[in-house]
Amino acid sequence: MRPFRFSKPKTPGYGIAADFYLSVLAGTARLPSPSELVNPRGEGGAVRGFLVPASQGADKAALVRPLERGAYGVFPPDRQTAVRLLVVSKEEAFFDPAPILRSPLASELAEEARMRIAATWTLLQLSFISHHPMVQPALEFVCALARRAAQLTDGVVADPLAERYLLPDDLLRAAGPAVSAGAHVSVRARGESAGLRIGTRGMRKFALEELELAEVPERLAGVAESLLLAVCQERLDGRKLELGDRVGAASCPLQVAPGGLDRARWEGVPCWELIPAATGATVRQALEALAGRRP
Repeated sequence: MRPFRFSKPKTPGYGIAADFYLSVLAGTARLPSPSELVNPRGEGGAVRGFLVPASQGADKAALVRPLERGAYGVFPPDRQTAVRLLVVSKEEAFFDPAPILRSPLASELAEEARMRIAATWTLLQLSFISHHPMVQPALEFVCALARRAAQLTDGVVADPLAERYLLPDDLLRAAGPAVSAGAHVSVRARGESAGLRIGTRGMRKFALEELELAEVPERLAGVAESLLLAVCQERLDGRKLELGDRVGAASCPLQVAPGGLDRARWEGVPCWELIPAATGATVRQALEALAGRRP
């Protein structure tokens, strides 16, 4: 008799990094009950799934009492993803909203988001124990949990790896079979003497390299951002990208090279830089070619 052959589940070619997490900065003293957050039928606006207290001896009554300090396991109906929900006070988590509200990032936030961050009482941290092999269903589930928890607590969702703070309605509902770069990756820019240095934040969620461009003229910042997000989307769609590969306009392409030379910024974070592929070419020329402009 021939042995049974078992095929490995299909994957997009990447997974979810172990250090991925979302934090809900809850702005109300009273937390929702587990059944308000998650229940099998999704009743009352809850996320469909199952929530189990990690503490021994917890009874069914715990599902209708407010969430308490400690850990919970949360699962979607198909149980192909397992999420850890950790509930801690802001003091226990050493969370201080003041540095966030003084940072340059705060200038990008709506007044409502800043007020909610300042009012944080409790942190609800969501991380993966295991995840669906196709990745996207797992992300949809954890984002739905974060959105629902923030809605119930007048909270803000912190996405540290993408360096974003989001109101519940701003946490994108990215549907479809593929992971959306727009939903999970942000682009940041900072000025240098030769122009802007523009890089992604969030590809490390998938254990993939962040991307950056240097010496970008300010007038071409939008083109650079669009290019970086487009390359990220191609990678999340399953395209393999390696050092030496070319991207951008065929007439003046950019080449993938080792990046992350600013160790203060990228220490411990893999990063690639897009540099001109042709000798003597510049990033400005490559971006102008991509935009269909003349130098």
